Amino acid sequence: IEIAQPLSKICSEFPDVCI
Repeated sequence: IEIAQPLSKICSEFPDVCI
């Protein structure tokens, strides 16, 4: 599954958001 570039950065710093 691919995610938006900005979202991926957020996921990297805030994994909780990536759940």
